[in-house]
Amino acid sequence: WGHDEQITRFAQCFLHEIATGGMGEHLYRDSLFTSFAIHLLRHYCTQPAKLPASKGGLSKKRLRQTLEIIHESLDQPLSLATMAAAVGLDVYYFSRLFRQSMGTSPYQYVLQQRIEKAKRLLKQSNMSITDIALECGFNTSSQLSRHFRKIVGMSPQKYRQKVINDK
Repeated sequence: WGHDEQITRFAQCFLHEIATGGMGEHLYRDSLFTSFAIHLLRHYCTQPAKLPASKGGLSKKRLRQTLEIIHESLDQPLSLATMAAAVGLDVYYFSRLFRQSMGTSPYQYVLQQRIEKAKRLLKQSNMSITDIALECGFNTSSQLSRHFRKIVGMSPQKYRQKVINDK
């Protein structure tokens, strides 16, 4: 495979999360694992992905399509109607099936993924908080800060400082 920096970063994130835990740790680990799996599938898989059998949630194909749409659209407005239409379902039914499949609502999943992207950018770049907010699909830096504080437990600025000090 050669050296893949993305896999190295995933491993570092996994190790850090196992060592520190924190608020929303299960959700964070699950979304980190999902992102890792998607990376492996996109870059190393020669056969179609095999997702676990659906237990009343979205079919494998629809779940895969939905997750791809979400991960490719984190920097853009993404409505429930857009996600539902992309997999050919009405909004209410899609939302219910997504929750059964992922254990959380589509809105919460998208929000969590945007925060994870913001965390990566805070760690790996010198972008301003405003630019990171826009890159992660938030309208303003205060919107990012509010959601970030709620999920991570600290402001983006404090998170960036903590990451720098932990190095």
